[in-house]
Amino acid sequence: MLKRDTFLIASFGGLVEASLLLVYYFTGFNRTTTLLEPFFAIPFAIYLVCVVWVVRSKGSGDFVASTIVIIAISVVLYFTFVLQTPTLSGDIYRYIWDGKLINDGISPYKYPPDASQLDYLHDANWQLVENKNIISPYPPLLELINALTYRISPTVAAFKAATIVAGIGTVAVLPYMLRKINYDPRLTILFAWNPLFILEFGSSGHDDTIALFFVSLSMYFLLSNKRIPSAAMMALGVVSKLFPLLILPIFLKRWGAKGIIVLVAIIVGLYAPFFFLGGSVVNTLSVYVLSSTPIFNAGIFAVFQNIFANLGANEALFASRIIEYSVFGGVLIYMLWMILRKNLADMQLIRYAGILLSVYIIFSSTIEPWYVSWLFVPFLIMMPTWSWILFSGTVFLTYLTYTQTPISPGYWPEILWVKIAEFAPLYGMIAYELVTRRYLVAFLRRRKEPKIS
Repeated sequence: MLKRDTFLIASFGGLVEASLLLVYYFTGFNRTTTLLEPFFAIPFAIYLVCVVWVVRSKGSGDFVASTIVIIAISVVLYFTFVLQTPTLSGDIYRYIWDGKLINDGISPYKYPPDASQLDYLHDANWQLVENKNIISPYPPLLELINALTYRISPTVAAFKAATIVAGIGTVAVLPYMLRKINYDPRLTILFAWNPLFILEFGSSGHDDTIALFFVSLSMYFLLSNKRIPSAAMMALGVVSKLFPLLILPIFLKRWGAKGIIVLVAIIVGLYAPFFFLGGSVVNTLSVYVLSSTPIFNAGIFAVFQNIFANLGANEALFASRIIEYSVFGGVLIYMLWMILRKNLADMQLIRYAGILLSVYIIFSSTIEPWYVSWLFVPFLIMMPTWSWILFSGTVFLTYLTYTQTPISPGYWPEILWVKIAEFAPLYGMIAYELVTRRYLVAFLRRRKEPKIS
């Protein structure tokens, strides 16, 4: 028989599922309807109540039962919409296209989808691919997974299933990682049952879960004092999605020379085959670093652009980029200086990584809703704050942008009040937390945190 605590958490999971089905029934997850955001508030409110209950209640102590319930309900939540046609984003069609290219012996880094050399491969899926003028921005392990998935089944459902399986793998790792630091394993729901992530990964099929899985494993091995496996998992995260590169320097000292060699060997080894297929793998970085697009849903970055607007559009963009990279670089350099000076515990390194990702997102020129997951797994799970938890709800307001008439194909005018509603609470709560040091973690009912070397 389920204990009361386990029964209650299962009930919350059922309520999240029922409310998401309600959202789908009335909106179809159609981003062009203004009904989507009000209805999304229902599952998100249930999620918040569940989070408050978890952090303020004492768990049953039955780790196995709680973990099984959380994983089982997560499987239901994420697979519920596996057969639904993605309506919030069309990124999954690019995954399918890249998988098709590789199976045809063509590097996705060689030609953009609209290249005349690929005309003979055009199909119904190609019509749905976005940003046809750029080569693939995705790292090699992800491309190999795309190729394998395409070989098994070139369908949207199959590609979504691959993403969901990685997401469930992440959910399975988190309770064990939390137990390592004597945190309540039920905190896994901060990620697992967040309605934003259920929609972004279960409905839209975004592939970030693959990198999240490897980053979670990397942190688990780090806390287990297994340096080389930790470095290897981080390397696999980097070749799945580029965002782990942002935090990779934080752990280099901890991994040591052997760990760094393994890290480099894996990254180089997985990129190497694509050099023989032709095209420039290095050019994929320019999509993120040097391109003037995409700039979407920017917070502070947009403020800087407006400040420098009188200099001209290109000059304002350049100046804003300089500030973005300078702030991030400055924080990273300070952290590396502290790491070199002191023998910091693993938990402090993990906190540094979480803070660094927070800085990146705050100053970023593009903040897609699912980017917030980079911070949640595993860093916000281990150092939770209300500011970012609430932002995972307000960031969903950005989908109101798509209710506007496009300025040009693929570009929509942003709505000022939406930006204010998104970012004002985030910045205000971060400021409050920094001044008062009243983080959510202070309310966690847990035993004394152990020193982990």
